[in-house]
Amino acid sequence: MRHQNIVFHELLKQIPWAIFDRLVEQHDADRDQRATQSKPHLIAMLLAQFCGARGLREIEANLKSHAGKLYHVGGCAISKSALSTANNSRAAAGVFGDLLSVLMGQLQAGYRRKVRDCVRLIDSTSVRLST
Repeated sequence: MRHQNIVFHELLKQIPWAIFDRLVEQHDADRDQRATQSKPHLIAMLLAQFCGARGLREIEANLKSHAGKLYHVGGCAISKSALSTANNSRAAAGVFGDLLSVLMGQLQAGYRRKVRDCVRLIDSTSVRLST
């Protein structure tokens, strides 16, 4: 059967992976080879957000059900304990925060203003990301 990309693959194409790799190296985020690496961690968290996952078990189930397709974009199935450890040990403000800054910099000026206002609200307010 011929391989067919999923919509999530098209969304991931918007991420500048070369810059992401540079940020991972700059922050030394993947120094522990036994831990979940940054790219699969980011892919897992993005999939969780887009699927509206409410917990680690649901994220784990989504990753397992899409494991074959995620392989082609650099993702993989990750256990809930490995996700928990990665979420607790990886500083989100490091690599992921810098990636957000890069992505926001690529937006057109009008969108940048709107996003900047939203980010200010997120920074000053407790917001639940998945509902």
